[in-house]
Amino acid sequence: SGTPELWSTDATAAGTRRVPHPELYPQSGVGIGIDSGTVYFAAQDQNGVEVWSSDGSAAGTRRLTSFADPFARIWHMAASPTRAYFYVEDLSFGQEIWSTDGTPEGSRAVTSFGYFEPFGRSDSNSHLLGAENRAYFLATTGREPAQLWVTDEAGSTAAPLARICAESNCISEQQLHAIGSQVFFVGYDSDNGSELWTTDGTEGGTRRLDRLSVGAESTEVMAVAATADQLFVVGLPRS
Repeated sequence: SGTPELWSTDATAAGTRRVPHPELYPQSGVGIGIDSGTVYFAAQDQNGVEVWSSDGSAAGTRRLTSFADPFARIWHMAASPTRAYFYVEDLSFGQEIWSTDGTPEGSRAVTSFGYFEPFGRSDSNSHLLGAENRAYFLATTGREPAQLWVTDEAGSTAAPLARICAESNCISEQQLHAIGSQVFFVGYDSDNGSELWTTDGTEGGTRRLDRLSVGAESTEVMAVAATADQLFVVGLPRS
């Protein structure tokens, strides 16, 4: 079946080439984040599974992390204009969000949940999103229902912004979408139930939009799609 390889292209046959590296074995099925001409991906060498970056050349392809667990699990990546973000599961620290600026010294953990499954059991790409200079993700500490979290612009820390459901295990049902600097999600409060919310990454800029249903009913959001300047929502009132 062969080994997955890293290739680069400028959309022409002449400009399509394999990126050579003697120790690089890219993993299939792992998200790739692209930021300012740099691609970030998970790959395996003699040190185990790590996060790498590349500018499309052999000289510009390098390992960014050195996890203690050689079988660390890395999944979905998302990029902001300044950093790339990704999930890591390592036996030494469990599951956390990490970020990188494309250098080994600039690659670090953003969260410290100390809880084995803060991101739920879904591998959906819609639960980690880069927008402007921040990353947004869904998580629970295990002590309260799941919340929407946001990183600071330096990619060093993260804080919760809004509750997204009444239970802690609803992460798999959620989606995040961005239009410019605004992020849209399904939020929850006891007065209005589940409705469409938006945030700019600040507490003051996080609010519920007009209700999608009338009265005490909340809305089951069936599908969400975003264009460059509009959000489309298919909702079903819960009786």
